[in-house]
Amino acid sequence: MSALWLITFVVLAGATLVWVGFVQERYGFGDDRPSAIEVVTADGWVIHAHHRRAKERRFAEPVVLCHGLATNFTFLEFLPPQNLALFITTLGFDTYSVDHRGDSTSTPPEWDNDANFDDLVRFDIPSILEVVTQHSKQPRVLWVGHSMGGLLGLASAALNPAIGAVCTIGSPVFFKLQSAYAWLLKLGQWMSPAGLFPTDFMGRMAAPFGGRVKVDRLVAMSGNMRNIDAASQRAMLANGTSPLWRGVMQQFEDWIRHNAFRSRDGKTDYRAQAAALQIPVMVVAGTVDGLAPLSISREYFEMLTTPDKTFAGFGREFGHVEDYGHGDLVIGRLAHREVYPVIGEWLAKNGTPLAPAVEASPSTSP
Repeated sequence: MSALWLITFVVLAGATLVWVGFVQERYGFGDDRPSAIEVVTADGWVIHAHHRRAKERRFAEPVVLCHGLATNFTFLEFLPPQNLALFITTLGFDTYSVDHRGDSTSTPPEWDNDANFDDLVRFDIPSILEVVTQHSKQPRVLWVGHSMGGLLGLASAALNPAIGAVCTIGSPVFFKLQSAYAWLLKLGQWMSPAGLFPTDFMGRMAAPFGGRVKVDRLVAMSGNMRNIDAASQRAMLANGTSPLWRGVMQQFEDWIRHNAFRSRDGKTDYRAQAAALQIPVMVVAGTVDGLAPLSISREYFEMLTTPDKTFAGFGREFGHVEDYGHGDLVIGRLAHREVYPVIGEWLAKNGTPLAPAVEASPSTSP
């Protein structure tokens, strides 16, 4: 019996590897990818900032693009034209799309089976900012974050003056969400005995079915699927997902159950810190976003005390072609026409223009 179980395991493992290999080959992104810059955190993790040069650099500050929960940097470096980083470089900014600990390109100093939001704020983001400012030779960056990436920008801006402005895309600073979300996070923790829930593996296994089967409400909360074409759904599942840390899920569960945005020990109120920021802040919201509802985004915007704040809503009530959910604010089929230009205009307003290069005149003989 033990031999039969061993043979069955080997066959299943082999089939799984073949399937994952097929998915990676079939839905790869091609050769136009940013260059990876190694970032070593204070506690020894190796993570990466993915640098894309401006087509023609016109602004001093680089733009740091930060992904959200269960995704990775490729979400912001997606298939053109749904590539926010590429769009921003056409405006004249260098971009750095970053990954966190636990993402596919990261390496721990030793086996690590847990991490939380506070670890990202305390270790990952300061190290990323240090490397980006050194690499770009600029003391200030503009931060654009989707979902949790926006929350990380707000929490870090209160601690690090290198962040000169923050744009959040679908970031729920208030957590007045259904209790079902908290129960899902609890289930995810229970299913992560090794510390990480394998969202990336599950995404790759399901990738060929993206856009081909009807999704339930659980999947739909990640975006308005009518607004994400089938090819993009498959590419996202195959490339754009990352594992979920048990500690991060635990912290989000606490936020939902208590409508809080705070550190794990309760000593730091990230929401109060965000409210006190005096740098430019842009709030980008979708009309049918299930994770950052429009009403919550408006409440977050009203909470801000900075005199330089901007609200940008996307959906039919704002004159757009389709209603926007969560992920489709970035990879939606028309996001490059409807969402990106609005973010780009805000970045240009808050960036420092570089003086145009002066062409050297030809020398003349006396």
